[in-house]
Amino acid sequence: MSAMKTVKAINWAKTTGLIIQDKDFHKRDRKEQIAFMDEMIEAAQSAKKELQALAIEQGLATYAEGKPSELAPTKKEFIERYGLEEFDKVKRIGKPRQYFVWID
Repeated sequence: MSAMKTVKAINWAKTTGLIIQDKDFHKRDRKEQIAFMDEMIEAAQSAKKELQALAIEQGLATYAEGKPSELAPTKKEFIERYGLEEFDKVKRIGKPRQYFVWID
């Protein structure tokens, strides 16, 4: 992480009430930096949920219900209805998901 990005992360954390006590963040190894950022994200998401709940409790906000979406049948439902042979005719193969993993 560049020094500028580190400074931005620290400033963001300070303005949101998250206190970074480790001033040598940019000197840490990447695993520690990413683990720390994951903790910050979790803390920010938790704080957001708490603030939303407080806003609802204070009558400042509510949850609106959107329109229900139309869903395609699942693979299992399609096969039950039309059979495996029909499924094999229309199925699509997606791109495999990418996962972030450490190379040890």
